Amino acid sequence: VLRTKAGFANLSKIVGGVDFDNGRGRIEATGIDGAVRGVNEDGNVSFQLANDADVLIETQDGGVSVKPPGGVGALLKLSSEEGTITAPDSIVIPKNSGPKSVVARMDGAAKGVIIVRSKRGPIRVR
Repeated sequence: VLRTKAGFANLSKIVGGVDFDNGRGRIEATGIDGAVRGVNEDGNVSFQLANDADVLIETQDGGVSVKPPGGVGALLKLSSEEGTITAPDSIVIPKNSGPKSVVARMDGAAKGVIIVRSKRGPIRVR
């Protein structure tokens, strides 16, 4: 379990997944081979996955960025009360202000799921 209050954590080539609790810090992780689970308050977190997507992140004001590997058609379940949602062009994102949600599958082999819930922080799936 990775816990940060402030500061910066840089992770790479993690086998077995990541559990995190982030306050106002920043987490950047690449090559994650396993599940990603965590809570983000006011910081920014970015995860680049090495294998099938298995992600569950909740955030308050902080930003979340997730990049599954190419060719993985992860099921996206993204929701935000006030923040923006950005995803590949094949995914239709509601343009309304206020609460919005997206449930769609990315292009590629149907594998994995990415769930991100946000109060005000932006969500980006690349």
